[in-house]
Amino acid sequence: MSFLRRVAGRSLRDRVRISVSRMELRVEPLLLHIERGQQRWLGHLLRMPPGRLPGKVFRACPTGRRPWGRPRICWRDYVSRLAWERFGVPLEELEEMSRERPLWASLLRLLPLRPGPRKADEDGWMDGCTTNNHWRTRDAFVRHAQQVWNNLKPIQFISQAFQV
Repeated sequence: MSFLRRVAGRSLRDRVRISVSRMELRVEPLLLHIERGQQRWLGHLLRMPPGRLPGKVFRACPTGRRPWGRPRICWRDYVSRLAWERFGVPLEELEEMSRERPLWASLLRLLPLRPGPRKADEDGWMDGCTTNNHWRTRDAFVRHAQQVWNNLKPIQFISQAFQV
């Protein structure tokens, strides 16, 4: 954060929140960057052929208890829940969506900011973001993603019908 403060030409004595500097510099929040990377890797895993080791590990269902101090939830469950929260799509449909790389890439680009406890705007969902490529509400984003997916299904059917 001190780096962003220096890039913006401010010091701690200016008493300007880092969120204001981040908004002015148009830097995406770190959590959004991490979640976008996780969703990108999920797309790779879902597209992988069944014989590849990372895909096998992702699809494996271990039994038994985890050692003391280990997280109770596995990565697959975490990413599935995250995809459900952010895209509004269950994991089974995500597998179909991830097969279409342009659709998956557009969903990742349009991944909205998560609402936080402090709200910069009245609706709070954008939380101070000034770029136009984010959606104002989660529902609008989910509706757009479903429209893109529904428009893609006939194209898939036509392309499969003409393949010999």
